[in-house]
Amino acid sequence: MPRSNWRNINIGVRNGLGICRLSIGAKQYMNYDLLVIGGGPGGCRAAEYAAANGLKTALFEKEEPGGVCLNHGCIPTKTLLYAARLHDRMKYDAPMFGVSADNLRLDPHVLWRRKEGTIRRLRAALQQRLQKAGVEIIRGEAGFIGKSKSGFAVNVAGKQYLGKNLIRATGGKPRIPQIQGLQDALRSGLAVTPREILATPEIPAKLLILGGGTIGIEFATFYRNAGADVTIIEQASGIGGKLDPRLSDFLLKSLQKHGIRFALNSRIADICGKRITLNDGTHFKTDRLLLACGWEALSGPAAIDATLKCPDGTFTIGDATGRYFLAPVAEREAEAVVNQILGKSDTVDYSWIPHVIFSDPEIAAAGLTLAEAQKIDSSAFEKQFPLYFSGRYAVECPAENGFGIGVYSGNGRLLGVHFAGNGVIELLGATLSQVHIPMMPHPCLFEIIQKIGLPLKDISCLAFT
Repeated sequence: MPRSNWRNINIGVRNGLGICRLSIGAKQYMNYDLLVIGGGPGGCRAAEYAAANGLKTALFEKEEPGGVCLNHGCIPTKTLLYAARLHDRMKYDAPMFGVSADNLRLDPHVLWRRKEGTIRRLRAALQQRLQKAGVEIIRGEAGFIGKSKSGFAVNVAGKQYLGKNLIRATGGKPRIPQIQGLQDALRSGLAVTPREILATPEIPAKLLILGGGTIGIEFATFYRNAGADVTIIEQASGIGGKLDPRLSDFLLKSLQKHGIRFALNSRIADICGKRITLNDGTHFKTDRLLLACGWEALSGPAAIDATLKCPDGTFTIGDATGRYFLAPVAEREAEAVVNQILGKSDTVDYSWIPHVIFSDPEIAAAGLTLAEAQKIDSSAFEKQFPLYFSGRYAVECPAENGFGIGVYSGNGRLLGVHFAGNGVIELLGATLSQVHIPMMPHPCLFEIIQKIGLPLKDISCLAFT
């Protein structure tokens, strides 16, 4: 519709049905097949995939493309953890091979420059890929106006954009627990989220981490290696979230050997200055308190159906759904939604979500544990094997006793895999590729298989014998 025809239409809601009358003196008005709000893993994948399939697509991002994962999460933390692993190998493993390094130290300032350089390089590559696909990237905060007869409308800096379809990929934020004194600690800088602690190369002498899940464990691994005195406070009896208990126990003992302390079955009752008091009365003094208590949708959990569609006709994917806070899930949901927009039937199978921890040793799992499998198949069984079956593992990890577990149905169908040991994230990627699972661990070399477009079969036709 010509712009002149829209200028006389006022914003409103028609009959309370969520149908808006667009516009109000907007400076510009443009039409698209698809509008994507949010440039994280899900939003970028949706925009790139849609544009590559002929849809005129606009991607709105108020910060930098790549979202939390690229700029403040997965990639920066993995850069730090790789440095920690190099340091650890030189300190503990190298002497066994006749290699020594005098005056071994980790320089956080050099490392932080490396981290920022890596982010810039990957961000530029991502932007180039989006532009090559034909995505129009619009920088600014997108405000959803509503729905008209012609589509969905958003506003950015006084300009209006209309799209036949709209995907919300607005992401998430760190969960901030209700703790007495926490708000004061946040204001003073004593308490920080992962984003804040990644902003500076400062290594605190004493670091308390609230949360023994993936985020807490990965930060503990790095900061302990960098010289900090690290304690993890976890309210559960184990670490790593919903891991097989054997993986959790293996990881716990390994981290304890590296000097990381744990307060399990514990929570923080009070914060007063640098004094942290637990529910059992135990006191800690710390230089930093890192909040690693999980993640939540930026705008609260979305009301979506099995196709990821909201009642207003838009779609919501990734962290914004409030369900699975993982880049591979967001990307797979993006592909499924775009396929639906293209008229193809596609839904997401959440039964094989990869769960990985880039700790030392690594943890990697997907699918069901034996206990979960036996709830649906009483004849389910498992096979456990040592990783030293691999000559490469035996050579490169001489001080480690990693293992793998395969979970099977009674008729031999693979239901889950669980690995503990260095290198197992790539091993999980190889396994999921072998059984044609469309979600890879992130970041992982086996993601390349998806990027080059190898066909993925429905796993329902597969069985392991």
